[in-house]
Amino acid sequence: MKVLLLVLFSCFIFYSCISQKEVDLKQNHTVNISNCDDSVVTYQSTVVNILQRECYSCHSGGNSVLLNTYQDLKSYIDAGSFKGSLNHDAGFNPMPSSSYKVNDCDLKKINKWLNNGAFNN
Repeated sequence: MKVLLLVLFSCFIFYSCISQKEVDLKQNHTVNISNCDDSVVTYQSTVVNILQRECYSCHSGGNSVLLNTYQDLKSYIDAGSFKGSLNHDAGFNPMPSSSYKVNDCDLKKINKWLNNGAFNN
């Protein structure tokens, strides 16, 4: 009986942790897009900041997909994989690989930068 209670308690704690992590992720990536200022979007002042926050923990240093320089990023932009992965488009590996996209405001800024030519500015 004690073993059964211990197993049930452990399952409850484990499930609670997972559920809380999903809530935390969703709250961190929910943004009111009407307050999103995308009037001035540049690589240096906008895109790099988003990449540092959302991508560099996995995609800098020794990873096979490097995004920490403009040249690294540009090769994925030219191939279409950066935009497809970031927007979770069909046929691309969704990034970040968590269940949530980059927040809508940051996506709006990056997509604007991409649509305007993705310049190294």
